[in-house]
Amino acid sequence: MEKEFILVQLRKESHGESTSGSQVMRTYLKDCARKHHTWFSTNSPVDELKAGEYHTLLFMVDGEIAYRASLLEVYSYSDEEPCPQFGDAPPEWIDEEARTWIKFHRILPEREITVAQLRIASSGKPVTDVPVLRRCLSYVTA
Repeated sequence: MEKEFILVQLRKESHGESTSGSQVMRTYLKDCARKHHTWFSTNSPVDELKAGEYHTLLFMVDGEIAYRASLLEVYSYSDEEPCPQFGDAPPEWIDEEARTWIKFHRILPEREITVAQLRIASSGKPVTDVPVLRRCLSYVTA
């Protein structure tokens, strides 16, 4: 069983986000169903080479692991840039610019891995011991 993941944290609107994690996932599911892949954007920096070693994204929606997806590509820039495949971002964010873009597909509900099982890869700390993850992307192990 796979043990290393990139954790994507989608927070509740009450934590300063403009859209709830559930709404964001509905957008990704719809876009992925339409064209068999989708793009996640964030201003959290990521090491492309390290990220390329990972195969799976876990989506933490409102504090719980809700979905997993297969990682296809990762692009990280020093400044905000549009989607690397022009016009291919979800329609809701077609004009968005971000420092990091992740292309993924095969979004599935996650029923086996829980937040309690995950540790931050760099420190070994349980994800549950980190009150609010400072970044929306984290390298984690199960």
